[in-house]
Amino acid sequence: MAIYLSIASFFISGVALIIAGYIAYRNYLEKGRIDISLGETVDLVHPSSDQLERIHLNCSFANRGAKLGVVKKLVLLARSAPLDREIELLWNSFYNHNEKGEVVYEDHVHPVLVKGKESVFRRIEFSTGEPIQWKAGTHELELRGWRNEEDIESLPSLRVGFSVSLDEKTANNLTKETSTSRYLPITITY
Repeated sequence: MAIYLSIASFFISGVALIIAGYIAYRNYLEKGRIDISLGETVDLVHPSSDQLERIHLNCSFANRGAKLGVVKKLVLLARSAPLDREIELLWNSFYNHNEKGEVVYEDHVHPVLVKGKESVFRRIEFSTGEPIQWKAGTHELELRGWRNEEDIESLPSLRVGFSVSLDEKTANNLTKETSTSRYLPITITY
């Protein structure tokens, strides 16, 4: 009987040691594992005649790992309806809104640092030098990102696909000539 108790206690001690090692790894040694979540809307920016096409996204970066995580690069791809071409919008800047609701630019592009087991919220502007033909219909968008030590020449490890649907009135508002920028919030669908 004593042999069975010593084997059982040895087995239980081994399992406890494995569990403690796994917990220590998850809490102190695991590298950063960043995921991206988007807000409920995207702002399509109708630029004035002397500005670039822009899109504003609300992004939440969550790090499920224990160590610091870094988002090094973000790119937004837009496929205009009827999906005839793809436009690449580059990560342009961070922004916020003041009390009057006006856009205030904070910083130019720099990596987003996320401490282990924490999250960071950033409003990000993407821009392109070519015009986007916003027509009525569904437009597919994909946010792509590179994190941690990944080579930015490799395929992105972060991908979030979503779409926006424009009715005829909204599409016309995005194509009218204007002297000031207008921000049109559009609901995102997945």
